[in-house]
Amino acid sequence: MRSLLLLTCLGWLGLSASPALGQNPAAKDLLAKANQAAKPIKMVSYRAEAWVEGALVDKFPRFRATVSMKEGDLGAPPLVRFEGTINAPGSSGPAAFLIVVDGKRVLTVDEANRICTVGDLPEAIDLLVQPLQMLFVQEFVHASPYREEFNAASVSYEGKKTVSGTMCHVINVNYGDRRGQANWYLGVNDYLPYRVDQVVNDPQSTGKRVLELSNINTQPDFDENTFATRAREGYEQKKYTRPLRSDPRLLPVGNPAPDWTLKTSDGKSVSLSSLRGKVVVLDFWATWCIPCIQAMPGVQKLHEHFKDKPVAVFGINVGERTWNADPAGFMKQKGYDYGLLLNGGKVAQAYRVIGIPTFYVIAPDGAVLHASAGYDPTAEGAFVRLIESALKDRADNGSEQE
Repeated sequence: MRSLLLLTCLGWLGLSASPALGQNPAAKDLLAKANQAAKPIKMVSYRAEAWVEGALVDKFPRFRATVSMKEGDLGAPPLVRFEGTINAPGSSGPAAFLIVVDGKRVLTVDEANRICTVGDLPEAIDLLVQPLQMLFVQEFVHASPYREEFNAASVSYEGKKTVSGTMCHVINVNYGDRRGQANWYLGVNDYLPYRVDQVVNDPQSTGKRVLELSNINTQPDFDENTFATRAREGYEQKKYTRPLRSDPRLLPVGNPAPDWTLKTSDGKSVSLSSLRGKVVVLDFWATWCIPCIQAMPGVQKLHEHFKDKPVAVFGINVGERTWNADPAGFMKQKGYDYGLLLNGGKVAQAYRVIGIPTFYVIAPDGAVLHASAGYDPTAEGAFVRLIESALKDRADNGSEQE
């Protein structure tokens, strides 16, 4: 899962603690054996059932699926196929689903409505989130299978239990961070994982996520169709386009964006009202902020993409930690030439900025189109589509203001 764009998957499927059972095998020795058992695996298939218990029951579906996976080429994500049924909370019954990842694209098949949707990674990662969270065992195709468990705050041996007819050692892992604890059930003969329980200790929702495996096959007979992302004949075909999601903690979409006046690095004044008639993109940032720096190449691409359009792209510098910070010099050194506005602290307050980077897209009429916090490397295409849609609306409305 780390391989699949750094999404945490089985790391979420942690474990519940049980009382220690006297003199038993050392937990880290068993993890070492599990590590050695997983390392040679290049491909695997297994039956999986995943569900939640406790307060989370109404928030997550129940999955029953066959999972197939194969190690990707060097540096590439693994190939994965999920095929089974999903019972969503409140649904009348199970619905069949198929999701295939070939390392570059994602195919989803809605059998009930005969619709195939295909999207490119990383943008189409949204299509994978639920099954990845619940069904994907990254340890089968990872170079360092149990690295996170070896580096956990503590591990302990909890005894033996039978899972789907397989006797297992139970290892409790306390990760020492917000992921809490996990119980790994490792086969006493093959040291493969047959079950993972994750205790969720969020103040808003307590409960447990459970993943149980059976029919594990480390030498499956895959063919060329197993990981094919071709749309099926006779099905409606759709291209996945990721929507932008606004952060509810920021200014609501549709509300008027507060006006402001700020100065550029050469002392010129710019106000939001002076930009009326243009789509305005704002990036609240600071030179010390690593996610801000990671986001800046994408901001530059937006600036270049819409350079000849009525679109204004500005970085609003806020929250510098030293008196001699030089945001203009920083941008020049990096080769970024989109607009820079300085001393934006009061504007950040008006725009409810609680962390950086924070992004706003403002319509030509001054209304908020989008507001989000944090760097998302997969969002660039969605920003382009949102801005293009705003420009189309501007043209349809006959706006001539530049």
